[in-house]
Amino acid sequence: MHATVTRIPWWRTEVDDRTLAEFGYALGAMAARAAPFAVPMAGPVADDTTIGMEAPSSIRWQRLLDDTRTAVEQVFGTARALPPPPTRPHVSLGYGVADENSRQLLQDLQRVQISIELAVGAVHFVAVHQDPGAGTFTWDLISSHRLITES
Repeated sequence: MHATVTRIPWWRTEVDDRTLAEFGYALGAMAARAAPFAVPMAGPVADDTTIGMEAPSSIRWQRLLDDTRTAVEQVFGTARALPPPPTRPHVSLGYGVADENSRQLLQDLQRVQISIELAVGAVHFVAVHQDPGAGTFTWDLISSHRLITES
């Protein structure tokens, strides 16, 4: 599972390998200063196209978000504005893109309530591939960095 921290407003084909490596280095330095933590997730919750779990923000989550977005701007520049940050930590469990009636599914989901902790122990830099028509999101891992500072 993953929780999106930020999107980078450049396509993978627009970025050279040196810039990718520089951003990976910035993430590694950031991760070395951060301790693993847990996010209390609750759900499921549904919106127009997604079913997932969500959590309130926390100081550690906000620091991870802010530090990552700062690294993006330092490495990639500010010629393109970053998209708005996520309003809260969330994990997508599934996507629905068919033009169908979802009333029964939504009613069934209202009877389910799950609370669980999402362990945040690493940050991953990925290139995302979306196929909205098929309802799929896949990704290629560019780099991965463990959070290693003791809390």
